[in-house]
Amino acid sequence: MVNFSTIYPATYCGTNLIADLKFPSRFDTQEWRLQYDNDDAFLHDHFFDNFNFKDERILHFPYLFPSIFTYFKFYNYGTEEGYKNFIDLLFKKEASLKVQAAISDFLIQLFASQNQASLVQYLLSKSEVCTDDNPNSLSGDISKVMPGNLAHNVILKDINNKKQSLAELVKSKKITALIFYSPSCPHCIDFFKELFPIYSANKDKLGIYTISTADETAIKDFNKTNGYNWINTTYKPTKEYNPYTDYVVLSTPTIVLIDSNMKIVSRFTNLETIKELLNK
Repeated sequence: MVNFSTIYPATYCGTNLIADLKFPSRFDTQEWRLQYDNDDAFLHDHFFDNFNFKDERILHFPYLFPSIFTYFKFYNYGTEEGYKNFIDLLFKKEASLKVQAAISDFLIQLFASQNQASLVQYLLSKSEVCTDDNPNSLSGDISKVMPGNLAHNVILKDINNKKQSLAELVKSKKITALIFYSPSCPHCIDFFKELFPIYSANKDKLGIYTISTADETAIKDFNKTNGYNWINTTYKPTKEYNPYTDYVVLSTPTIVLIDSNMKIVSRFTNLETIKELLNK
């Protein structure tokens, strides 16, 4: 690999991938040699120095998220403060919005599965993940809306003022994506653009039920302009009923995949997971 980077220095492998796979050493500079007396302490602070989070191609290589696990296992201290230091470390680096969103989704899923709401909140305060104006969403029990649990039914009016039942849609589809979003969220906009062709080719198997707290006019304009003809509902927070609390919506988009038996099969999912489930 070293020879490859020498022969093809302008390629992604030569300029990015090789550097990412080569960890820095505390002996690289005189300052580091004086500051650190062991490798663990050094890599706690400098593990990701060579990772180029500006380049979105980093998401197409399988070592990114295993590297994060490696960091957690060997160089993070395993305490809440240690995880917060890791979040600070990641988001001090300039990252593209797409890379930051992918890492944020990964960390939110990890922390949420461990019921570490304080870490989820801390991550959201640091990253550029979009959040809806729904302060009650963290009051729910996220363990009850993780994969393996039965989904809560949702009944809301769509942009044509017609009541839509999530449970009714779920019964008729192999997989249904319940999506909490905002029409002004750049991550949502990008996700919907990539989701729509998949939906159009699989309408018999894939249901889409979207919920947004945005202004109703903005919701209508967004979906009609883009031709999104799936179920688009609107919601204004009330004390009596709040699907954002039921599903502990932490950021947008939040995507919950539900099978025909109303069982949650995936949460914090991506397009690849949707494709895999449709093709099973």
